[in-house]
Amino acid sequence: MAKINELVKFEDIWDEAIVNPMKSITVANGYENDLCFLNGWLIHYALDISRGLNGWSFPSVGVHSDDEIINIQSRGSRHDSISSENTRSFTIDVAVDVISDRETLLNRMESALRDIKKAVATVKTRNVTLTRVKFQIPEDSEIYAFIIISGEIKFNEQW
Repeated sequence: MAKINELVKFEDIWDEAIVNPMKSITVANGYENDLCFLNGWLIHYALDISRGLNGWSFPSVGVHSDDEIINIQSRGSRHDSISSENTRSFTIDVAVDVISDRETLLNRMESALRDIKKAVATVKTRNVTLTRVKFQIPEDSEIYAFIIISGEIKFNEQW
């Protein structure tokens, strides 16, 4: 029987390509902002961030996967492992508080977006692509605005 290849874990790819660059966004590292990193859907943390719970604060960044397309899947022979080429779509959410200074909200949003783009540019692979940016300005009662950044990671895996 052929040797089964070691499993490539998406979590390792995810950490290297997205999580670690987002965690590195601090003024001390040469960025414009200190972004509070939270893994997952940022909307679930927004109220706690606004209250300063767990030391969380604005501006904040959260990351999560959306879906995956298996572009090509193949196997050499019956006992070989399966190889696939995949495309995982993901979202990077950035929340910026509105209360501290409404007049500079858009400038602060642009600054956070620059930091995200700069952090993604540090990734040593060309397989990460940002595909869309959407600005969500809050209603009068909300205390934060969102930047929703969509992207894709192309990766190979074997199992």
